[in-house]
Amino acid sequence: MIKNNSVILFQGDSVTDAERDREDPISLGIGFPAIICGILHATYPEANYKILNRGISGNRAADMAARWQTDCLDLKPDVLTILCGVNESGRRYDSNDPTPDDVFKENVRQLILSAKAVSNPDLVLITPFLIDINDTVAQVHEDVYGKVAMMKELAEEFNAPLIDLDQIFLEASKHMPMTFWAKDGVHPTTAGHSLIAYHWLKAAGFSL
Repeated sequence: MIKNNSVILFQGDSVTDAERDREDPISLGIGFPAIICGILHATYPEANYKILNRGISGNRAADMAARWQTDCLDLKPDVLTILCGVNESGRRYDSNDPTPDDVFKENVRQLILSAKAVSNPDLVLITPFLIDINDTVAQVHEDVYGKVAMMKELAEEFNAPLIDLDQIFLEASKHMPMTFWAKDGVHPTTAGHSLIAYHWLKAAGFSL
């Protein structure tokens, strides 16, 4: 379980961002970081966790690097969660701006190394995902698979817990319609965010 007084930082794209107020440094949005915060503060109030969300919609790992000093290193997280990769795949199809898998991996790797050098946070890595609600999403998904593999390799390299959301949502969609988890196949519903929160709490060592 995470130590008392830890700074827990969530970093990523729109799935992490989840409509947070970027003018408010403690805003968590309406997604899985907020759900996790509520559960941890209700269950372990004495732990005094400081939970921060710095996800930004549309970001790729390269975009995160440009703001990494302010939005990660200066915050000195004790626990760092990274979820990205889907925008790298999306820009291949909507902007003819692909990101090769090895470039994506190295971009994320440099983010991790710089954080390790400053505050040596524990990591929780999350794979990108898509839910194939239509042919357009399924096409982009073909590129996402490579990014999923890269996150798995990084989790092995850094001996970090990995949440394989691509597999988790695939399994979940066998029990409820795909749109139950993400109406557009990309952005989770409340149920989808709650599923992410559940698996994050397990990966972080909390009893459920």
